[in-house]
Amino acid sequence: MPTQDIVAGTHDTTSGTNRFLVQVHMSQAPNEVSIVIGGATKKMALLLGSAKSGTYYVDIDSLPSGESDGCVPYYFQVNSGASQM
Repeated sequence: MPTQDIVAGTHDTTSGTNRFLVQVHMSQAPNEVSIVIGGATKKMALLLGSAKSGTYYVDIDSLPSGESDGCVPYYFQVNSGASQM
């Protein structure tokens, strides 16, 4: 079973772009924090806090096409899937 290093994740579209945010809390800094959206992986950058206990973000200008209900599935991952949410 993967470890759960991700505390919370969300997205916000109020700024005119699609900003995705994820909070991690780990014993050591991750090698990579990323989002997998519509099957594509995008690396996230540290926004607030420290590398091992902080908020990471990525802005995605245009979202991939959604499913029949218009939703675009996504999830966050740390260290290539060692932890996912």
